Amino acid sequence: MPSAGSSWTPGTAGSWPAYVHPGHAGFLTIEQYGSDLRLHALDGSVLATAEPEPADEEPPGWDYGCGFVDADTVIARAVDSDDDPEAGAHWLLDARTLEIRGPVRYPAVPADGRSSDGWVRPLGDGTWLTYDDGSETLHRWSASAS
Repeated sequence: MPSAGSSWTPGTAGSWPAYVHPGHAGFLTIEQYGSDLRLHALDGSVLATAEPEPADEEPPGWDYGCGFVDADTVIARAVDSDDDPEAGAHWLLDARTLEIRGPVRYPAVPADGRSSDGWVRPLGDGTWLTYDDGSETLHRWSASAS
């Protein structure tokens, strides 16, 4: 982010800083209503923008739980609507271009029928966390295991 003593002002109203990574010379922002995810250079200029892929007629949005899995990969959760915050999918994106690499395919669905596509928290070390409300279980994932 900006050097000590300086501040960052969003380029557009309602854009919030989302995540940084020490191995990446940039930062992510997400539009307040989730319509776009942006990668910025440290000076604030926009380097790339990603829009979620629609699953149906509802315009999808990005959830605030996005960030760097590592210096080369971003994970973001796309949600179909505010009506069902549990419905969503995790996507891996290129950290330089925000090009969507593809959806995360989790190996198992818990017994209660809920997937691991809920809230996501990237750790920056190549892994991320998800939480299963039904079993009250925290899961740690990596791209090689997803």
